Amino acid sequence: MSLEDETGISNLIVWTTIQQTQREAVFGARLMVVEGELQNEMNVIHVVAHKCNDYSHWLGRIQTDSRDFH
Repeated sequence: MSLEDETGISNLIVWTTIQQTQREAVFGARLMVVEGELQNEMNVIHVVAHKCNDYSHWLGRIQTDSRDFH
């Protein structure tokens, strides 16, 4: 899985035990907050997930302006 924030893209490593115990967040979240261990191997960033939380409900609070593409 890939993560993107203001600094760029990082690889998210989700081991099987995390997938199984936090399945709804891992597979269903449109916006996910991840706690884990940051690894930097040869300038490649990895985050090993320890906890995944679904924050998709926050997306309903974001104001979006409609664009007219006529």
